[in-house]
Amino acid sequence: MHSTMRYRKAGVTMCSDNESDKFSHYCVDGEMMAIMKNTLALVASLAQNLYRQQ
Repeated sequence: MHSTMRYRKAGVTMCSDNESDKFSHYCVDGEMMAIMKNTLALVASLAQNLYRQQ
């Protein structure tokens, strides 16, 4: 995938990880992210309900 990064300034780090390619953009599967987000929300809700029952 071609990088969409347009501006690169030498000596300016974008993150604390020296091993990462800070000039790359990564893509994720939006549908999979929505599924994971909904799953986490469900687990959090169930945990909260269990906590209230104690």
